[in-house]
Amino acid sequence: MYACTEAAQCVPSKCEGGCEKGVKDDKDTSPSSCGGPIPKPGSSKRALFFLDSNPDGASIIGLPILQDGSLDKSRAVRTPTGGRGSISQNMNGTVSVDPLFSQDSVVVNGKYLYTVNSGSNTLARFEIPDADPASPKLVGEPVHTGGEFPNSVAVSDKNDIACVTNTGRRAGVQCFKTLDRLQPLGDYMPLPINQTTPPVGPPNSVSDIVFNPSQTALFVTIKGNGMGPGYVYAYQVANGRINPQPVISRPPGLLLDFSLTFLSDSAGVVTDPAYGASYISIARNLSVAVSNKITVPGQGATCWSVFAREFDTVYLSDGASPNITALDPVSGRTKFVITGDSRSTGSFDSAVDRSSLYVLQGSAAVAVFHLQGSKSGDRTPSLSQYLDLSSFGARSGWIGMAVYSG
Repeated sequence: MYACTEAAQCVPSKCEGGCEKGVKDDKDTSPSSCGGPIPKPGSSKRALFFLDSNPDGASIIGLPILQDGSLDKSRAVRTPTGGRGSISQNMNGTVSVDPLFSQDSVVVNGKYLYTVNSGSNTLARFEIPDADPASPKLVGEPVHTGGEFPNSVAVSDKNDIACVTNTGRRAGVQCFKTLDRLQPLGDYMPLPINQTTPPVGPPNSVSDIVFNPSQTALFVTIKGNGMGPGYVYAYQVANGRINPQPVISRPPGLLLDFSLTFLSDSAGVVTDPAYGASYISIARNLSVAVSNKITVPGQGATCWSVFAREFDTVYLSDGASPNITALDPVSGRTKFVITGDSRSTGSFDSAVDRSSLYVLQGSAAVAVFHLQGSKSGDRTPSLSQYLDLSSFGARSGWIGMAVYSG
């Protein structure tokens, strides 16, 4: 059913008394409380994407976003990435979720989408057509990433650069110019992990690669090996080039540093499944220190994060819980915990667009939360849609999340 809450108005129905509160299902129409069908909202020329890192052939799954922020399963599109995926391992064998041990394996920048083929060691770029954004078109052939098992991508439109991390046997960073076709930029920049292909983790693996908001520096997070802290590598960016000499930080509080989400050039949040998250401060010389260690009560695997400036909130996803923890971006206090769907086994990559938070689930689903009215923290966002995607095949390769907003 459609949600009908204080934060989201009811869709008009035949009922004079309004509509029934609830969570929207994934059919073409939603029932009203008096029995009349409510038509599905129209398309908004937006789309949500995630990666299926299938070893038999990777693909991007695109879901149209409707005008009310809900997802349209009936017009979902699976687009091959031009390469093979791969799935990481842990001590018990191949993992069933979190196949790349990373955030930002899918990135949308302008009209382009970038993603990785971890089994082919390549980076793929797509153009997103405005008329049918859920059906991106592969641009040229995917390019080799210089190492093995690419797992995260960062894009700078200011510098016309895309950079990718590799976390397999030959771990490191390779950057590319993006003007016409993807062309290698600079030398391969190794990272200090001793891994296999596919990697065995999550400890001792690369987690995330991100440009800072001003696009004057490139940051990489690397999880610790379980016996010491992790790393943050930072590279200066100037005149369209990456300085290959990194500034290396190993703050004692970062143990299994996972996602890095910037709040400003001088501040960010790093998730850590050992305890929750840390707010970090970034000096002018790009050195990193922990400014606030945040223990999330009851957390099991807090690995992903997204910052919504419009709602002045950082949202943390826990791979062991369907609930979302929302933090104040300055103090780090918990503003609220958003209750997820009990059918889910966990929360993974996420994206915010307009007034909706989209979260890839541990089960074969995507959850949508309405954020409208929640900036002050007085009103808690609510689950508005739980989109069951079990008909799309095995869940094990699903990772990443990005939105095209037109």
